[in-house]
Amino acid sequence: MWLESIQRVIDHIENHLEDPLDLNVLTKVAQMQPYPLQRTFSFLAMMTLPEYIRGRRLTLAAQQLIQTDEKIIDLALRFGYETPEAFSKAFKRQHGCSPTLMRSERRPIHAYNRLSIQVTLKGMEQMNYQLIERPALQISGWRKNFPTKDGAQQQLIPLFWNDVNHSGQDATLFKQNDGQIEGVIGVCSNFTEESMDYWIATTTKEVLSGQETMTIPASLWATFPVVGPMPHAIQEMWHRIYQEWLPSHGYDPLPHAELEVYSSGDPSASDYQSAIWIPVRPRD
Repeated sequence: MWLESIQRVIDHIENHLEDPLDLNVLTKVAQMQPYPLQRTFSFLAMMTLPEYIRGRRLTLAAQQLIQTDEKIIDLALRFGYETPEAFSKAFKRQHGCSPTLMRSERRPIHAYNRLSIQVTLKGMEQMNYQLIERPALQISGWRKNFPTKDGAQQQLIPLFWNDVNHSGQDATLFKQNDGQIEGVIGVCSNFTEESMDYWIATTTKEVLSGQETMTIPASLWATFPVVGPMPHAIQEMWHRIYQEWLPSHGYDPLPHAELEVYSSGDPSASDYQSAIWIPVRPRD
């Protein structure tokens, strides 16, 4: 089970917070590929793996500052920081003060508590999906890179859409569309631990001035219809896919691209229709 895999990762992290934590080791602990591990963890925990590890280490470091006389430089090295300066910078970002002030004034600790995966009854609400084989897709449009720390992309991507819609570029994309996938698509790609690319594009071989182009490999796609106003409806479906559908079905997501497909119409309408396409492969 995916949930059991994520819990094994959390337990391993907790037992090795003072040791180097390598993604390759965590994938072996989870018995999952790197991409589905990172994406599933971020949707379940609402933070990335590096953010969780950093938050837990700095929480324990703050506790040690208050409870012991251990030198700050030794705490920095113990929790994976090469210099006291790097440790102090990260510490202040989380706790709002320097390690020295934390110790001398007993400032409040901004704690990241240990996560625990708990099973809750979900999935009774109907969730329609379809598996579709498609050849390689060529897209053209506009691309931006967004940070993913603390879910920042969920606030920034709608602003990107506002810019495109207000400039009339969305109408251009609808005209360019060649029908391979009907409508304008948002493409999530190039995922790293800290950021992701997001495209507003359409399937077409025509590349206009100022646009970029990308070829998405041939794939088996799991497609999920979405009905409701943007961006809430599609964000809610993303969470349901990673929290409910993927853990309970025999497929793993592939890392090359994930698609949000948008129709013409009023995106704020309660009956607005869109879809999510995820490239998948049968689970080993």
